[in-house]
Amino acid sequence: MLAVLSILAVLATILAWFAILFTGSYPRGLFDFVVGVGRWAARVWAYAFLLVTDTYPPFSLR
Repeated sequence: MLAVLSILAVLATILAWFAILFTGSYPRGLFDFVVGVGRWAARVWAYAFLLVTDTYPPFSLR
């Protein structure tokens, strides 16, 4: 799932580049999506590779 979201985030970044080129501003929806994917990716990587105990923290999509 993260790989699919990452590909979509790259496409959203390319689309945002064109939006910035023509309008001069980064569309808020694209910004929120790209930042959200980055935050979720960091959380997944931290849980997968930095969690060294057998007790898992609660996982939330917030």
